[in-house]
Amino acid sequence: MDSMIIKKFALSELFSSERGNSKLTKAYCNKHKGMYEVYTGSTKASFAFIDTFAYSKPLLTYTTDGEYAGSLKVLEGKYSVGGHRAILNPIINGLPLLYFKFALQRLFFENVKRGDVPSLIWSNVSEKVIALPVNNVGEIDIKKLEDITKKYQKLSDMKKKLHNQYEKIKSVDIDIFKSSSTKRKVFFVKDILDTKGGNSKLTLKYINQNQGKFPVYSAKTKGDVVKGYCNTFDFDIECIRITRNGRAGVPFYQKKHKFSISEDARIYYAKEKYAKCLDLEYLVYALKEGLKYKGFSWNNKAGKAKMDKIPILLPVTQSGEIDLEAQKQLLSILKNIEQVKSIILTNLKRLYTKDIEINKFNTLEF
Repeated sequence: MDSMIIKKFALSELFSSERGNSKLTKAYCNKHKGMYEVYTGSTKASFAFIDTFAYSKPLLTYTTDGEYAGSLKVLEGKYSVGGHRAILNPIINGLPLLYFKFALQRLFFENVKRGDVPSLIWSNVSEKVIALPVNNVGEIDIKKLEDITKKYQKLSDMKKKLHNQYEKIKSVDIDIFKSSSTKRKVFFVKDILDTKGGNSKLTLKYINQNQGKFPVYSAKTKGDVVKGYCNTFDFDIECIRITRNGRAGVPFYQKKHKFSISEDARIYYAKEKYAKCLDLEYLVYALKEGLKYKGFSWNNKAGKAKMDKIPILLPVTQSGEIDLEAQKQLLSILKNIEQVKSIILTNLKRLYTKDIEINKFNTLEF
């Protein structure tokens, strides 16, 4: 294998920096709407489209301030560059811009000045060095950089495919009844479950003034769903907690323990006549199916009247009685599926979020 000759270059030997056009504000762009994109500090969505363009060749650029300061991007087509983005103009002909996009990204992020408004100016990175392969006369080996860029592009495309697979698997709903011979019957929430609302006095102020050991659950559906801990409790039962506001209509199974809920949620528990034939943990899965297309939200609250009409599909015996044992069997299957799904999603996410970098020997690390 041929040895590779490596030489260090300051970024100022490779690029000069040019700030974007500060006159391309939102107000200006709104007065000159057109088909040519204006790239500025935004990295997630388009900033604006105007009726003229300043550039028509690929250029390597970076955002100069804001939450995503230092983000590198190769711009192509006909476009303009706003004041919150800078252009890196190559000093040496033929430099593959995509190579430097991923080779320099960590360096740019590491040199962002943190503060209320993160920022990056060219002088912060212009004298930083990067090791590049060179030929026998000390010139940058453009062909070698292009070969590495192609490999990176393949890995980048693979990451996109993994992300697409992640989103597809995440959105898959498993209908185990489709492949099951289990007899089933539709019930409505009001027929089999009783309900109680949350406590309106349980504000943060009240909880802080009456701190204790009993959790107060909020309408949050992710992260810490406990609003605080109080010195009293309202309930000590096994139940299903359903959010009423915010991301409304999301059910959670709760084991028997002492707790309270805020007014942004309700609890549902088995009517006395069904207490011995309902598995509430299974009912959470069944409720999710019934709630799926109701579109509950902050403006469309999951109130009692609406929840009463939610259908729940339950397995029944040949005589039409609710089958507790079948619920437990189905719950076991559903939990196993969720566990496998979680493992697959975790591994996919680990792969598609993993950075691809060029190390000092100009090989890819993934």
